[in-house]
Amino acid sequence: MKKRFLILLALVSTCIFLAGNAFAVSYTFNDNTINWPGFDISPNDEIGTPHVGAMTVVVDDDGYLSSVSIEVENRRIFDSLFINTQWSGYNEDGSYADDWQDWDYMVRDAEPADAGFDGAQSDIATGLYALADYEYTYAPQGRTGHANGVTADSVGDAISDMAGLISYDGALLVYDLSSFEILVGGNFLIGYAPWCANDMQLGGAVPEPATFALLGLGLIGLAGITRRKTA
Repeated sequence: MKKRFLILLALVSTCIFLAGNAFAVSYTFNDNTINWPGFDISPNDEIGTPHVGAMTVVVDDDGYLSSVSIEVENRRIFDSLFINTQWSGYNEDGSYADDWQDWDYMVRDAEPADAGFDGAQSDIATGLYALADYEYTYAPQGRTGHANGVTADSVGDAISDMAGLISYDGALLVYDLSSFEILVGGNFLIGYAPWCANDMQLGGAVPEPATFALLGLGLIGLAGITRRKTA
């Protein structure tokens, strides 16, 4: 009896401990995006440089966006990170729900200017911006006509200038968003676009808290112990 009680206590303790950390999770999205939905520009995943690989999104234990890390080789600036905090998820056929581009935030990195960029859109400074009604800007070369940012008229003052919060070591681009309260406890979608849109990234998650699965395990364990006791 004592052994069974200890087993049950361990199961319940594990459930309680992990339930409190249900949203402390990392999501990794492979490089499986060619064009964003509706932008059927090219059948090729990569057109020249940059090369964009996997994206990792970290959500803290309170459900707030902590960081976004993207594998990027030969990065070209400017580039934009789009954040949708209330995405509806996937349709039954696996396509993105219609609200996929209801972006709530955009992180823009515009400095230094890319050597091949004419600077026509450089009036949006590096920073984190809130988006409501917006208009896209489009790649002038590479994946010409693909969304790559938003117009200057679409944004007001930056929420933050992002100084020191965007880093790139030649292989990994990291956006540190831990100082902002961007709640993504439900469904979320994040997109990344270099100015040329040569290689896109789009990843969305429908998080399911581990609480229910763990409680289920606990209940199964409890049922098993009860069954043995009454057998």
